[in-house]
Amino acid sequence: MTKNKTNSPWLEDQLAAAKTPAEREEILREWEQEKLARAAAKEEARLNAPSMVDKLRAGIAKIKKKAATKKIPSKEKTR
Repeated sequence: MTKNKTNSPWLEDQLAAAKTPAEREEILREWEQEKLARAAAKEEARLNAPSMVDKLRAGIAKIKKKAATKKIPSKEKTR
């Protein structure tokens, strides 16, 4: 078993358990496909994540909404 940091322990175990070179190739092929799918999903999530400006605007809107619904005591009304 190799100590390659790019492979997971699961992959190493699967490759060690494979009996034929064809099984090893199939395991590696499936691993690469899953790795690409995970990378694509991660990139999609990164692209669709709200930007700092979006977060700031949402925070300001939340503060404004809270301030608008807050009851003003009678002493402050006369000021």
